Amino acid sequence: MDKPLAIKVRNLITYIGNARGFQLIAAPDCPYRNHIGALLTDVVLQAGLNYQHVVAPRVYKVLKEYPVAYTINRFSAVLQKHSIETVLDWHDCEKQIRMIRILEFCKAQGIQDTYQLKLYLVNSKSNSDKFKSIRGIGDKTYDYLLKLLGVESVAVDRHVYKFVSDAGIIYKNYKEAKQIVEYAADMMQISRRTLDYSIWLYMSNKNRGVQLELCFD
Repeated sequence: MDKPLAIKVRNLITYIGNARGFQLIAAPDCPYRNHIGALLTDVVLQAGLNYQHVVAPRVYKVLKEYPVAYTINRFSAVLQKHSIETVLDWHDCEKQIRMIRILEFCKAQGIQDTYQLKLYLVNSKSNSDKFKSIRGIGDKTYDYLLKLLGVESVAVDRHVYKFVSDAGIIYKNYKEAKQIVEYAADMMQISRRTLDYSIWLYMSNKNRGVQLELCFD
């Protein structure tokens, strides 16, 4: 029998309190939250790729080598001049096309910078639904973008799913897993982004520990 959402939230809070080595670490601000080129590079590339070794180097490459690409029009001009493949340092057509679709969407909505993008997304559910109608922008990618923009949100990835499951909690879908973690943060009176980040750090370190045990087994 499925338990009420409130019970699941309290169970997660209890698990957090008892989890050995779990620490609440404040989520850092995104260092390129004002640079649309670097921000969208992160959003487009992150799905399904190793962040540290694949995504981050490309994001910071855009930030460092194309500092003028802080608006949609300027970033578009950079992509046109140097080619999207060169700027992103990525050959997969699907992610390139996704970037083009996002840029076209922003232009159509009169969005030029990260501040305008943030205002647009949080203004109404209709706006968020429109953005998520872009092919390749699912719930997780959307919530990840919100986090980069500094919006209090949880992006449910494999670490969050595993953490909630380890707490013995059964969730119906992405939406409920997200609600459980976000409401837990609210009840704990901490930032949702902070709880998301703390879970990510905890699960990442836990996984590294398992890998080390296997190496020395």
